[in-house]
Amino acid sequence: MKTVFTYEGNFITKTEGFMDNQLITTIKYTYNNDKLKESILTLPSANSDSDFYVKDVFTHNPDGTVSYVRFREHKPDTAEDEKILSFSNSNLDKITTKYNGEAPYYKYSYQYKYDNKNNPLKNITGLNLIMLEGTLYNGHDMPNGDFGINDFGLNNITEKITSISSKNDTSTYVEKFNYTYDKNGYPLTKSSDESEYNIIYTY
Repeated sequence: MKTVFTYEGNFITKTEGFMDNQLITTIKYTYNNDKLKESILTLPSANSDSDFYVKDVFTHNPDGTVSYVRFREHKPDTAEDEKILSFSNSNLDKITTKYNGEAPYYKYSYQYKYDNKNNPLKNITGLNLIMLEGTLYNGHDMPNGDFGINDFGLNNITEKITSISSKNDTSTYVEKFNYTYDKNGYPLTKSSDESEYNIIYTY
């Protein structure tokens, strides 16, 4: 998987995802007052931005949180439930959902813990403005899962805590990540207690 960035000044205005040199998706970004306003993901078959596959519209709230609603191609005028992103020390701290109508039987929230080392992507100009949720989604590969760029922040995620609540109970699941680092505090390897695969970083 390869991601190509297009800039205007210090702002990323477009990312293109390629698989085996074939364009898979394009995401265009617009800003308001130097903050992300909208991202539009289109497939190669799209004739215009209005022919989107996924569109996210962002609101930057006075309390420092960022919320967004998502629209999809099969219901282009219907917003999905609102996601609310909370931050601490320039890292994504928590993701919660504000439901438009009746809440589902199971409700999910996510919380993250971090080390004090350097995230390998922290010095990429403009990435902090578009990867608010920590991921840059370029599509889905059925054998291998989602592909794109993951786990962006100032530091590195050490725990992902998933809480699933219903009217009767709340369950919590914790995925833990371990790293080895180079002498400058950047990760060399990453492993998860829920995966048999390791990620290797080169610089």
